[in-house]
Amino acid sequence: NIIVCGAPSSGKTTLVVKLASTLHENFKLRYLDLKLSHSLADIKKDLKTHINFPTIIIVDNGHLDYSMSCNLYKICQLYQNINLVFAIREISEKDRVDNQTGIDLFSISDKVFYVNPNQNNDEKIFSLINRKIEDIFQRTGIRPEIGDFNKV
Repeated sequence: NIIVCGAPSSGKTTLVVKLASTLHENFKLRYLDLKLSHSLADIKKDLKTHINFPTIIIVDNGHLDYSMSCNLYKICQLYQNINLVFAIREISEKDRVDNQTGIDLFSISDKVFYVNPNQNNDEKIFSLINRKIEDIFQRTGIRPEIGDFNKV
């Protein structure tokens, strides 16, 4: 699970969507915007349709319902095929532990990336992809083909 964190309008959602779209051939992609109202029961029901397929769920605006984000994390830990990518605004250290679940997404996520709004978007995307490639290599020993980005 990954958190992409940054200031308002820093490009978190754009970056997360572009990153996920590069992985669409290997994963089912789902988008969940927490600025809209969702019930945890409905989300659980929908998650069960994805447990047998490699899936990336983009959780946008995770800061707006941080408890929901933490509950999603907790639920998805039961399913190895489901990966979460959160787009979250910066949250103060004292507010990172959710009162409802006791979870601190920032300390338990695999990676936390802080978006620099002044950095080039292409650099952001390639940085995330390269870190993910390295993470896959570290976990599996498999290194993806190196070469032209469009061919890889």
